[in-house]
Amino acid sequence: MKYILTASFIFSVALFYSAEYGICISNFTTVHKTTDSSSEQVTQLIFGDIYMIISKSKDKKWLFIENLFDGYQGWIPKVNHRSISERTYFEMKKDTFPVCADLKGLVEFEGKKFEISLGSTLPFYKNGSLLIDGKKGTFIGNVATIPREFSLDILLSTSKLCLEIPYLWGGKNAFGYDCSGFVQTVYKTLGIFLPRDSGQQVKIGDEINFENAQTGDLAFFHDNGKIVHVGIVIEGNKIIHASKKVKINKLDQTGIWVDETQSYSHYLKCIKRIIP
Repeated sequence: MKYILTASFIFSVALFYSAEYGICISNFTTVHKTTDSSSEQVTQLIFGDIYMIISKSKDKKWLFIENLFDGYQGWIPKVNHRSISERTYFEMKKDTFPVCADLKGLVEFEGKKFEISLGSTLPFYKNGSLLIDGKKGTFIGNVATIPREFSLDILLSTSKLCLEIPYLWGGKNAFGYDCSGFVQTVYKTLGIFLPRDSGQQVKIGDEINFENAQTGDLAFFHDNGKIVHVGIVIEGNKIIHASKKVKINKLDQTGIWVDETQSYSHYLKCIKRIIP
């Protein structure tokens, strides 16, 4: 699902072409697998995500981009592109900004008011104001300053904000999450970076025996050895995860037990501790 271009290739392209950059200034922007609006949603940009344009379709209607936050790549329609200067891109690249700590916050920018989702970046935020390429906006809602001191209480409260949100393949916002997008977003609000996909996330941290699992560990699940699902371990031998919707289920050494069906929905591969 992830498309990879090496840093050396990107650098060599930049030598011959003037690089272009953009920012998401809506709740989310769908990132597609191909230059077809009906193609798979591989991920989403959420408000404040900045990206580099890697290439363009022959008809110039689609842009192949790389999200700075997690390096994820895919196609967006040019009509959804909002350009930013090289200076702004690199200023944001070297800095860390607060994020929206509510499930939904409210932004006013360029005369428009719209909701943004948990984990959205607030560029150059200060006292309710934000700045995008020299243009001011406002944000109404709670803010999480990054970096921040890790707290299990905040982890639990933040993850539980998302309960009942529908599952959405490639989703990363308050209208729909996939399993790894949910986990990545929760930890982003805590100032902890995780890659985009569960198959990438499983490579992070130290493996923990089930008996020693604790709140905040990540549980990974497999299908014939391939990682296909991830969730956050919480107290009481339970897990909060996105499967059909964000929900809490029982967790044991076999996997995720669903009371309603009296069966396992996912089978445990391993548990990883990413928080020291």
